[in-house]
Amino acid sequence: MRFEKCLLLALYMGLLVWMSLGTRYPEPVELLFRKIGSLTLHGLGYFFLMVLFGWVVMVKGKREALLVLAVAFLYGLALEVAQAYTSTREFSWVDMLANLARLSVGALALWVFDVLRLKGQSWQRVEDQ
Repeated sequence: MRFEKCLLLALYMGLLVWMSLGTRYPEPVELLFRKIGSLTLHGLGYFFLMVLFGWVVMVKGKREALLVLAVAFLYGLALEVAQAYTSTREFSWVDMLANLARLSVGALALWVFDVLRLKGQSWQRVEDQ
C-alpha cells in the first residue's frame, strides 16, 4: 500500500507542475479556471497536496504536520519561482500566500484528524475494560 500512496502523491505533484507551468489546457480545465478562478484552484490544489502528503507520510502530531507543511510550502515556492522562467507565467506573492493559507488549513485538518483518531482509540480502551 505504501508504494501506491507514494505513486499517487507523485502523480498529484506532477499534476501541480503541469497546472503551474502549463500554458494550454484542455477545454474542461479552461472552463474550470473561468468558473471558480485561479486563486481558488491554487487553494484547493495545495490543500489536497497537504492532506495527501500527510496521508502518505502518516502524520501523527503537530511536529510532523509542520514538517510536511514546510516541505509542501517549499515545493509550491519552487513551482512559483519556476514560473518566472516561463514566457507566459510570473512569480506571484498572492499565489504563495494562497498556497500557504491552504497548506495551513490542510495541516490543521491532519492534526484534527489525528486528535480524533487518538480519542477514538482511548474511547475503545475504556469500552474494552
